[in-house]
Amino acid sequence: MNDETNLQLLCELLAHIDDKLNKLPVKQQEDILFSAQSSMSRKLTDWWEAQTRAGREHERLMKQAIKDEKERKKILAKLTRREKELLRLE
Repeated sequence: MNDETNLQLLCELLAHIDDKLNKLPVKQQEDILFSAQSSMSRKLTDWWEAQTRAGREHERLMKQAIKDEKERKKILAKLTRREKELLRLE
């Protein structure tokens, strides 16, 4: 397996874990993530928190990209054919 395949597999596995955790009732999530008896629980909690932050950041970036693309199209629509040619957009 190459690095890209390994990365894809890892992403799929992490997405699967994230999906499973999200589907659990909150009480069960807390029991798993905040077990004082388990060092693995702390590692999982750290990972879960990082995943949550990364998910929020990804969502923010996607919304910004959509907004930017709409703005770009609006601006381009105002350009004349000649202006587009000069900017090498056509």
